[in-house]
Amino acid sequence: MFYNAVKPLNIKPLYSANDIVDFTLKLRPGRAVKAGSLRVSGYLNIQKQAPGSSDWIPCTKADSVFVSPYAGVHSFFRNSACSVNDRVIEQNSMYPRWASMVKQSKLTLEGINTSSMATLELCGTQNNVALLGSEVAPNTVTLPGVVGEVISIPFSFHPELALNKCSGDLGQSRFPQMKILFNLCSAIEALYSTAHPDYIATNIAALQYSFLDLQLAWYETVEVPSRDPITFQTVSLITQTLISSNATFAVNSPTLYDAISMSFIKQAHRNKLEFDNYACEYVPGIENVGSRVEATVSGNDQPIRFPIQTYGELALNYWKSLAGDVKNSVMNTYTSQNGCWGIGYRFTTSINDRLSVNVILNGLTNPQNPSNNPSDCFIYVSGFTSV
Repeated sequence: MFYNAVKPLNIKPLYSANDIVDFTLKLRPGRAVKAGSLRVSGYLNIQKQAPGSSDWIPCTKADSVFVSPYAGVHSFFRNSACSVNDRVIEQNSMYPRWASMVKQSKLTLEGINTSSMATLELCGTQNNVALLGSEVAPNTVTLPGVVGEVISIPFSFHPELALNKCSGDLGQSRFPQMKILFNLCSAIEALYSTAHPDYIATNIAALQYSFLDLQLAWYETVEVPSRDPITFQTVSLITQTLISSNATFAVNSPTLYDAISMSFIKQAHRNKLEFDNYACEYVPGIENVGSRVEATVSGNDQPIRFPIQTYGELALNYWKSLAGDVKNSVMNTYTSQNGCWGIGYRFTTSINDRLSVNVILNGLTNPQNPSNNPSDCFIYVSGFTSV
């Protein structure tokens, strides 16, 4: 077993909002990337700007600045794409939300707070303390406008990408070139504060972040020649809007898929300092009498309908769509209705048919009605491709 790592192609002293981070993996002959061993690591630092000031200063514990407890450091990587041999196998234009949903299906909040692996990814309900920083990173540069010493926090995360979800080791003879590309998001997309609105108004005008010493690491093993195809688990995103109490979401995929997972967030809560941008918000009225969720698969034969009318059945199907673990957050009533809610289906065999999901909400009050308070819907289609 060997260890290897690369720096981004566009190597820079630091990376911040809207920067591109791209990695290229090239192996020596006779080597193979161990399946599922890719990790991104580096150092993160965060500063704030007070109202009426042009200086950037370190955040304090009183600022209560968090990243999503489930997404952690994934929150800063807005878009992702990966390719093998110049063929793009996956693109995800809202990567942090997908990473958060996967984590919700596999861990409880208590499990995240006590997991050393989750701590490395800056997950958990106490990540505001971690974001304050703990050390001066090697090769720290002077940041424009930053007053005082730059204190960073080290991190390492397992990217939820097709290249990291393959059926076997990736040998050099079949995969001489592999690429991973990330587009970093703005600070307001990744960070939020739970401080009182009056405190925020007088102490936080803006936030910024930067990454230092980014690298992609993996384990290598001896390549075992094989003619068997390598299958990559992929995910693609469809974005739609919930704007009525009787809404239909259409799913079309260019490739075979075996699951869909949907999460929601109110448009009024997106990219706001007071809200977690990657929370999977509960849709009010879904449990009222007369409300239901119904999926219709339209293939060559007659449409097949899958109605769901109870909360337990809805949560179970969503959990299955994410291939979750026994201990999770999506099947807990409290966490489900506080940032871990969604709709999903998993099929016993792969399909490529048209799929529509009809959400019918009954007994809504005026503020709850989506026509008055619309939500964005993120539909992740889980499929696979073989190379």
